[in-house]
Amino acid sequence: MNRNSIGPTPERLAKAGDQVEAFTAADSVHHQALRMLDGHPLERLASRGVITGDQYQAGTRFYGDWYYSGLAASGVIDPAREVVDGGLIMHESDRKLAAMTAYKRAVQAIGMIHSTVITDLVLLEQPVEEWGRKWFRQKAPKLAKAQAHAALILALQALDHHYYGQRQNRPHVSHADDYRPEIQPPT
Repeated sequence: MNRNSIGPTPERLAKAGDQVEAFTAADSVHHQALRMLDGHPLERLASRGVITGDQYQAGTRFYGDWYYSGLAASGVIDPAREVVDGGLIMHESDRKLAAMTAYKRAVQAIGMIHSTVITDLVLLEQPVEEWGRKWFRQKAPKLAKAQAHAALILALQALDHHYYGQRQNRPHVSHADDYRPEIQPPT
């Protein structure tokens, strides 16, 4: 990037290390930006071509359902707040309820093991190496990362299957040996 453009500072780029990639938006031909990956596993795996676009979309959709359901809020309970029974009822928005339902269904569909992987690595953004050390008891950093990435890829595959269903990779067409297509005359 040139010096006159708006972008990350040299200190920020140095801190990011190899977690930076050039990015051109789909609707822009002339503008290119730097995307800071910041170690987020979905972005890192997608930029390296390790996961499919559908797996990436499933992961971001799961994150969106979690976020819009209100589960991402880190509010602290105020014990001094007065709560009166029969007081004002707080209605939840349709968007929040739909996101909560979609999140709940996704967690149930992929199971406890896969939802733990995605929750820890994608939603709570735990470091991949730390997660691999904890769950796979690996002391070697490369092995811990590799096993954590493998677990995340399998979880994303299950999530992809839940959101988008089983796809047909090949068209299946069969005809009799003497089949010949006909164009029907208009009636």
